[in-house]
Amino acid sequence: MSFQWTVVASVLYTEIAIIVLLLLPMISAKRWKMVLQCNWFQSTSAYVKSGYNILVLLLIICLFDSVREMNKYSSSTKADSSMSNPVSALEHIYMKLFRAQRNFYIASFTLLLWFVIRRLVTLIVAQASSTEELESLDNANSELKKKNENLTGSVTKLNQQLLDFNEHSMAGEQESRLLELQTAYNDLKMQLQQTEQASPVYGEVEL
Repeated sequence: MSFQWTVVASVLYTEIAIIVLLLLPMISAKRWKMVLQCNWFQSTSAYVKSGYNILVLLLIICLFDSVREMNKYSSSTKADSSMSNPVSALEHIYMKLFRAQRNFYIASFTLLLWFVIRRLVTLIVAQASSTEELESLDNANSELKKKNENLTGSVTKLNQQLLDFNEHSMAGEQESRLLELQTAYNDLKMQLQQTEQASPVYGEVEL
């Protein structure tokens, strides 16, 4: 394997390790978001984007190179099979074709997994953001429930105070009415006593 394909294969193994690491259940999406949005990642984001574009371009070049090699050795095997060539030459050509196909698969999977990693990172960050929004909504909902309970208790207290006030006001009205009736009764009693006292005097005058 040449140097360039050794590098591509190393990138493929690294991508597989990164995907396994991203899919570990013990590392939450919030923690990945904290790691991806730390100051070091934010400061190197421009370099990471440039490296990403350069790597994608190199992988595409390697992919087209492997396709070219496959077409080259496929046509060579067809041409050499019709001619009387020794077996060793055909084996050499088939070996070259096998390597070209291997390089094609390595480049294809490396390019595919690179986009998969980018999509996974985007989904993890989105999941962490949605989780934080849900937690904030839950906190706001619990605060609203507490406020609602407090308002319900305040309304209950106000209703009780209004009932007590109505009872006291009715009791006050009854007391004032009772005082009026008692005053009127006393007036009537005094008038009756005056009438009884005046009746003998009228009798003496008539005699």
